[in-house]
Order: sequence, then C-alpha cells, then structure tokens
Amino acid sequence: MIIVLLFLFFLFSTPSLAIDSGWDYNLTKRCLKSPHPGEINYYQDLTQCGPDNKNWTVAVQSEKSLGVSCGGTNNQSVPVNTSDSPLSLDWIPHQDEQGRPNWQVNLTTDLTTKSHPCNGGNFTWYTLMDHVGLNGGPFVLPDKISTSVQVGLVQQNNQNVATRTFVAWQGFWDGRSHAIEINFNLNSNWGDANPDPDIIQIIKNDTVEYVVMNGKPLNLWLEVGETKTLTVKWIDIINSLIQRGYFSSPQNGWQNTATTALFVGSEVNNFTTTNAGKTILSISNYRNTTFLPADANSDSKTDLLDFAIWKKEYLGKVNTQSADFNHDNLVNLLDFGIWKKSYLLN
Repeated sequence: MIIVLLFLFFLFSTPSLAIDSGWDYNLTKRCLKSPHPGEINYYQDLTQCGPDNKNWTVAVQSEKSLGVSCGGTNNQSVPVNTSDSPLSLDWIPHQDEQGRPNWQVNLTTDLTTKSHPCNGGNFTWYTLMDHVGLNGGPFVLPDKISTSVQVGLVQQNNQNVATRTFVAWQGFWDGRSHAIEINFNLNSNWGDANPDPDIIQIIKNDTVEYVVMNGKPLNLWLEVGETKTLTVKWIDIINSLIQRGYFSSPQNGWQNTATTALFVGSEVNNFTTTNAGKTILSISNYRNTTFLPADANSDSKTDLLDFAIWKKEYLGKVNTQSADFNHDNLVNLLDFGIWKKSYLLN
C-alpha cells in the first residue's frame, strides 16, 4: 500500500525568475513545522525562522488502510522527537561541496528500541517537504523544475519490515493533482505490482494521477550504507509518464500548470510492533532549482560539456522537451543550431 497525497493543499505557485526555486535553497535554515498547529502530534523547530513566515514541513502519515490515520490526525499520525515515539528528526551542522555551512537532516524510524504506537502492520510515511500550501515555495512550473539532493541511508536489523526511500514531486493541472515518488532504495520485502521495470504502482482517477517509481532503471539508486547526490529533471520523468498514458498532458500548456511540493522521505511497513528494524535517512545539500534547457550537466553555464551530453542523450529522440529547442517534437541538428546560437557560453 502506498500513501496517496490527497491530504495536501494543491495551490498554484508564482513562478520564480531566479535559478533558485523554493524557499530555502541548499537547506540552510533550521525552521520546520508540522502541517496542523494546535492539533495532536504537532511539532515545530523555530531555531532559524524569520519574519517571512516560511518553513520546511515534516509530514507523518501512518495507517493500516488507505486514508485512515493511526493515532493522530492525517499528516501528524505519530509524534516526532518524543521519548516514546519511534520517529526522530535531527539537525546536524553540515558543509556543502564548496564549504558553505548548511544542515543535514536525519529522519529516523526506530522500531528496534521503540514500539509502534498502533502495533504492527502500519505503513509509516515520513517526509521533509517544501510545500507552497504549508509556507514553502514558490516554485517554477513543472517543465522547468529540477531537484538535487545528497542522501544517505543506514538500516539495522530490518528483517521484520518493508522499507523504501524516495525523492518526490507534486503538481497540479486540469483539475487534478499529480504526484511522482521515485524510490532510490527498496528493500526486498517491498512488492511491485506493475510489469514496467520503472513503475511500482499507479493511481489514476478524476482527482489524482499518482505514480510510484523504481529509481534503479533511471540510475537514481542508493545502496544501504552509501551517500550520494541524486539529480532529477522532473520534466523528463513527467513526459515519459504522459507518453505511456499514466499522466494526462496539460490541455492548455505548461503555463497553466503548477509545482506545489517537493520532498524527500521514507516509508516503513512494520510487520511487528517491536524488533522491526531501524532506518536512518540523511538529507543534505537539498536544492530545488530552475532547470536551464541547455544546461545538460546543471552547472549553471552552457558549454561544450553540455553539448557532449546533449548529443549522446537526446540527438534523434522524440518528445524530449528539455532538448527540443524549436518545439517540433524531434531533437535534430536544427535544435543544435538554436542551442549554439542562443546558449553556447551564455
């Protein structure tokens, strides 16, 4: 069972003209709140909150059946950082690859030394989120958004549990919410109900189009014990889902769509109340940015390194929006001419 994000507020965002997108590029501000102040299991850390009323969101949904929260209200099912809770959140001082100070956030689900308050058989979805309806954002449109995040994964004694960790995007168009969760690690106990190698589960109806993906075929994968940086250009994933019929295409173009949330998290299905293992997901260098179509290696400049990538990955392909500069649904030398004239060394 996968948690459907029906509980989120799907609001249109104002596109940003800057390279940075979202409220806290590079995870530099220790300011975090749960979605529902005043309700059970509310948690906040106001250490570096400012007058702009912006914050990261921590969301927890734990349930045995879809949409029925265990314990607390939806999105605050289980408390965080209490003495008896299996969920903890830690801020660890960190430096990015340029030596700039930022934070590493550790999301820990400990069902080895702690018990689940609702016993066994619960799916506990636990995320660090930047959401426009919860004092985050704004973001650029879905065809221009890119996520880069450094993640690490440690697991202990996870024999009585199914686990997954994921990076995710959420958007809105034509009266429907759209969501993608790309799992960058799945343990062997997590099932896969779809024959496509990169698809795990699909929910598609009049209000939501939601796809859970396996990141391994997409080269978005992290082994337990590793730390690495994952980069996702969301339009490439979205276009692939549209082409295969899993997502509907925006009827009035991307200018009438919205990015509503971006997040990283884990989900644990504990088979037993206790002795069900421990998962620690670390998150750092978390950057949501405006994707530059010609900047194939995302280093904020366009040069011959980008052309080499463009030629290898895109030339001769169809419906690859990020490389189709004349918008004729085919990537060819006409696009190269536009790229060279308009982007090279710009």
